[in-house]
Amino acid sequence: MLNVLRRAQHVAITIEAVVIFADYTKEDLKMETIYWTTEEELNDNDFVMNDYLEHINMLDITMIDGTYAEGVNAQGEKFEIHASGNGDFFNHKIEFKAI
Repeated sequence: MLNVLRRAQHVAITIEAVVIFADYTKEDLKMETIYWTTEEELNDNDFVMNDYLEHINMLDITMIDGTYAEGVNAQGEKFEIHASGNGDFFNHKIEFKAI
C-alpha cells in the first residue's frame, strides 16, 4: 500500500500525449515524459513519485521502490517509471522506459 508522504496543491499540470503503436517493436514503444508544477515544494524525489502516483498516474502499478516504479498500460505494455525534479523543488518530471 502506498503511503502518501505529502499532499501537494497543483498549480498547473502538463501531460504530454501517450503514443501507442498498433504494430511496433520494443524500441518503438514510448510514453512521453510528463512535466508538472506544484505550489508546495517537493524537496525529495520520493515525494515526486508519490505525487505522480496519487494525482496523475494512469497505469496499473506493479512495483514501487522510492523514485522508481513499474506499471502496465491498458494494452498490457510494461514501463519503468522514473521520478525526478525539473530544475527546482516546484517543477517535476516523470520519465518512462519500455521494459
